[in-house]
Amino acid sequence: MSITIEELDSLEFEIVKQKYYNANKVNAKLDELKAGVRELIEENQSLKNSIAESEKLAAASDAMINSAQQVADAKISEAEAKADEIIRAAQEKAQGIITGAALQSGSPAGVGLTEAQLDLIDELNRKLDSLNTSQSTQIFKIKQQLMNIVIG
Repeated sequence: MSITIEELDSLEFEIVKQKYYNANKVNAKLDELKAGVRELIEENQSLKNSIAESEKLAAASDAMINSAQQVADAKISEAEAKADEIIRAAQEKAQGIITGAALQSGSPAGVGLTEAQLDLIDELNRKLDSLNTSQSTQIFKIKQQLMNIVIG
């Protein structure tokens, strides 16, 4: 039984024999009030217990969420590191393929030579071409002797 404000407002005791209340009716009403107050106290305690349990569950949930977040952060960091490693390896492989293709095509620019270095190579080639036949013959003989020394 719940006690309401209206019930308390309407509470009246009959006066019996001028200025006295009926003791049985007063006691009965007091017993009802006591029962209602006990009910409210039990309900209040039950609600307090529910709140305490909810707070425990919330704390446990927070701990689980924090733990899961830490695991997720670690996995994300691990995945990012692995991705960086894969990208670096792929870039190195791609650079090797590009360099190999440039070497096969005979393009010195693909090997990473600067314009000034290419100009110097061209100048050395022109100087080599300008050597006269006798100098070329002498160089050829020296090369043959070197080959004989290495082979022999």
